[in-house]
Amino acid sequence: MSTRDIARTATVSRCPTAVHATVEGLDLEELVADKALRELAGIPASSRQRGARFEKLLAKDDHRLLRDALAGPLGRTTPISRGQVSDMRGGFRPGVEGLPDRAAASVTPLQKMAAGACDAPVVLAGPVLTYRLGTNLRYAEADFVARHVNGQLVVVEAKAHPMVEGLIVGGAQTDWRLQVSVYANALADLLALWGHGHAVSDTALLVLPEGYRLTPITVRSLHIAGDRVSAAVTLERLGAGR
Repeated sequence: MSTRDIARTATVSRCPTAVHATVEGLDLEELVADKALRELAGIPASSRQRGARFEKLLAKDDHRLLRDALAGPLGRTTPISRGQVSDMRGGFRPGVEGLPDRAAASVTPLQKMAAGACDAPVVLAGPVLTYRLGTNLRYAEADFVARHVNGQLVVVEAKAHPMVEGLIVGGAQTDWRLQVSVYANALADLLALWGHGHAVSDTALLVLPEGYRLTPITVRSLHIAGDRVSAAVTLERLGAGR
């Protein structure tokens, strides 16, 4: 079960069965045999397909659209070049089997980014982080982590929900905040091992389509200082089975 699924369960359910399934890593959607019920239990197929298309679009041409969109929000006056983006999604076993290796491989570039190393990427795509849920070690795949010119690392999350007239259709959902806060806290815990835990920003960035089509794209800030505190409490509650 992904961090997104855990966030969704935590924000909408107090059901003991759902909480137990979340902690134990059971996929409730897979336990529901009927397709119609499966649609109700999770994300509709149309939304999943739109999200997958949006992810492919952002990755196209060495993340060109993403690089162009992130330069300003990251405080840069120059474009982000192809060579300043590293992708942790390729060269590993697919699916959950590859997560441990990807988590191990993500450590060095994230450490370099926090230290401001000259060979550090500006944007790291698909880094895998770890956190604890009860006694279980969990893997969390962030969409992107980027380095602001002020030295802070920023969690960047891509969502295919359209932005129309300055508003996100459907609103910025509560589970989005929990999701990116879990990533931010996991990143801070990792970097704290090298004295860089403070380098994680309390502002995340959402990458969204500007309008109902997938392009053009826009970037919006999401302030998560309070949400990071709530995320830690929520994971403690889930880990205790409450």
